[in-house]
Amino acid sequence: MAIVYEWDIESRTIHEDGSFEIVDHNFSDTLAWYGKYLAEVDCVNFVLVLSRKVYDDYTEDLKDTTYAEVSRAGGMFILPDYFDDGQKVPLKYKQEMAKIPVTVKVTVTKKARG
Repeated sequence: MAIVYEWDIESRTIHEDGSFEIVDHNFSDTLAWYGKYLAEVDCVNFVLVLSRKVYDDYTEDLKDTTYAEVSRAGGMFILPDYFDDGQKVPLKYKQEMAKIPVTVKVTVTKKARG
């Protein structure tokens, strides 16, 4: 099985019942590619995730996708230790996240844009 990791800033619409719909994706191999756009990540309407995609070696078909959703604490991005299926997040992605300049870190917006 081939495994591909990819960053994604998801644009979400938040519904009154608290559920959400992903309305757009912005994929990248590296966090550095996002540059100043990381300042828009509020963990509500714009959510940064690391995806883990598993492909079949023979057919190259996508078999599974899991996510590690980034949160914020004290103005810092926090990448969880595990994906939502229990697989461990590779250390290189935690190290990449640690290199984000403090200048792009913003406070969390609680209200959905509407």
